[in-house]
Amino acid sequence: MSTTANIVEKSPLRSLPFTQQRNFRKTLNERVNAYLRDNGLPARDVPAMYRKTVIALAWWALAQIGGQTGDAAGALEQAGECLILLAAAVLLRT
Repeated sequence: MSTTANIVEKSPLRSLPFTQQRNFRKTLNERVNAYLRDNGLPARDVPAMYRKTVIALAWWALAQIGGQTGDAAGALEQAGECLILLAAAVLLRT
């Protein structure tokens, strides 16, 4: 037997307790899906949450930046360049 195999076999570490609970994730998903179904809530893509996220990020950005600065203009330029490169990559891929 190799030295590595001997080290692994003699390891004093025991397995993590949550790895033995194989049904945990299945039970969790079932309970979450039942909650969403019982309360009439969608599982994904809630438009109101997207709006809240955009408003919160814009509010935070304006508080951090404090108006139009070179940083804001540079960030806008970089975001625009990324969008143009992404569009070019999509168009060239097809």
